[in-house]
Amino acid sequence: MRSGYFLLCTLTGVVLATGCAVSQCGEPVNGAPAPTQEERFLAEVKKAKDPVALAAAVLKGKKFAGMEFLALRVLRERWEDPQAAKVLQEISKSQPRTRRDGLKTIAGHAHDALQYVLAKNELKAMLKGKHTAVEKLAALKKAFASHPDWLLPKKRLRDKAVLVYLMIQEIVNSRLPEGAGLVVESGCLSAKELLDYVKANPKFVVAWAEKSGPKKALHFPNLVGALGASADPGATKLLTDWLQKAKNREDVDALVSALASGPTGRKQIVALLRSKREVVLKSAAGILAGYFASEESATQVEGLIRLRKAAGAQKAELDYYRRLLKQIREEVKENSGEKSK
Repeated sequence: MRSGYFLLCTLTGVVLATGCAVSQCGEPVNGAPAPTQEERFLAEVKKAKDPVALAAAVLKGKKFAGMEFLALRVLRERWEDPQAAKVLQEISKSQPRTRRDGLKTIAGHAHDALQYVLAKNELKAMLKGKHTAVEKLAALKKAFASHPDWLLPKKRLRDKAVLVYLMIQEIVNSRLPEGAGLVVESGCLSAKELLDYVKANPKFVVAWAEKSGPKKALHFPNLVGALGASADPGATKLLTDWLQKAKNREDVDALVSALASGPTGRKQIVALLRSKREVVLKSAAGILAGYFASEESATQVEGLIRLRKAAGAQKAELDYYRRLLKQIREEVKENSGEKSK
């Protein structure tokens, strides 16, 4: 009976748009898996004469339930189609953008997609007729000059955030030295994105930072961290020079932490233990205890205590190093216990 059932299903089988054979009884033919809702939707998008209209139907609940996020992606990808923005604007106003628990609704996600589509079109208009990297950078710099608040994250309008990010990405891709300052000052890039930019263009960024000086550069913590992590000799020298002149503990900690973040970080910190400035020694010893705890580090802190004691350091300073030494030894003991298990 079972074989007869399969035969009947096979004989009455149909082939879906995706090319997967499925019987009218709902079971796959010849073991072919039934297409998922996502596969069916993407196949429909591929053959649709008007993908934007299809996406609109999905977002309005008329087709392909559960495919709303893919429909939003379809509209984002077709940002040059004027109807894409109209559909997104309509959906973004169809309901509250957030739920009571703070999560975004489809209207909220549609609003985000709308900001992207509008920004892409605004950037396209901004760069119209500009073909070379130099011409594009000049146009972007002119736009920033006309809207100085775009480079100030705290003053920048929220609906311009995506546009500014796309403009900065355009500058990053140009790899022109004149754009380094805009990339840094915009504050658009994540720590990782900025690190990648510094690694790809160390001379540009170091030159801008050196010209700007530590007072301005230290306002951009991601930049200082990226300079240290980049392992660029010029960046390391610049940070070291700034550290020699830094006075307050906050700036010293930022610079010491940046020097510690590179591949030769431990070596850089150990070298700082030879400093004669208490503020630098405390910061370096703290980094050594917090990030490079080992028997070797314990020995180096012990040596520091002896040197500072001989130099007539106050008890409070020496006690600080002793607490760090205790912290290092406890961590080393804990780590050795875990390895022996």
